[in-house]
Amino acid sequence: MKKIIIFVLGVTISTIVFSQEATEDTNEFRNNEFKVSVFDFFAGNFTISLEHLNKDNTSFVINTGMTLVQNPDEEKIGGELELQYRYYLKPEREEITASYFDGVYMGTYLFYKYLDQTNTYNAYDGYYDAGGNWITTGGSTKYNNLFSTYGAGVLIGVKFIIFERISTDFTFGGGVRYTDINLAEGAKKYDYATGYFSPGFTGIAPRARLTVGLSF
Repeated sequence: MKKIIIFVLGVTISTIVFSQEATEDTNEFRNNEFKVSVFDFFAGNFTISLEHLNKDNTSFVINTGMTLVQNPDEEKIGGELELQYRYYLKPEREEITASYFDGVYMGTYLFYKYLDQTNTYNAYDGYYDAGGNWITTGGSTKYNNLFSTYGAGVLIGVKFIIFERISTDFTFGGGVRYTDINLAEGAKKYDYATGYFSPGFTGIAPRARLTVGLSF
C-alpha cells in the first residue's frame, strides 16, 4: 500500500511542478488544468488529471489514481497511470486563452493499472440440531489475487469551460487491454475475467470518464 501511495504522489507532484514551470515560461494564458474524475468515487477510486495545453491545438494529459475498498467480503488496493495525447478540432490562433480549449477533441491513450484484490468466501454448510436451530459447520476461505493491466486505444471527447477557469470534460473511447492475472491457489479465473469492467478482462473494451477541473 505504501508503494502505491508513494507512486501516485510522486507522479502527481512531479507533474504539478512541470506544469507550474511551463506556465511561468509562457505566462500568456492558463495552460494547465487540474481535474477530478466524478464517477470513479462510486467504484472506490480516486482519480486526478493534469492537462497541459499547447498553442498548436494539442494537449498532454496525465491521469493518476488509486483504488481502496474494504468490506467484510472484499478488499481492493491498487494504482493507475494513464497518458493521453489530444488534438482539439478548432482553427489555430495566435492569441488564445484557456477558454479556447473547449469543444470537441480526438486523441490516443496508454494506461497501466495494478490491483491487489482479496475475496472472502463463506461456506454455509451445516445441519439442524434437535431444537431446529441451524448449526454452521463451514468456514471461510480467502483468495488474494494480483492483476496487472496494460491498455491502449483512441478517444473522442468534448469539453465545456465557464468563467475562463472551470471545465467539464467528458471522454469516451476504446481500445485493447491485456491483463496478467496472478491468482491465488484455488481461485477461479472466470470469476475475474467476465465483462468489460471485470479486473481480469482481456480484449477490446470501451473506456469513458467525466472530470471537473480548474485551470491555472
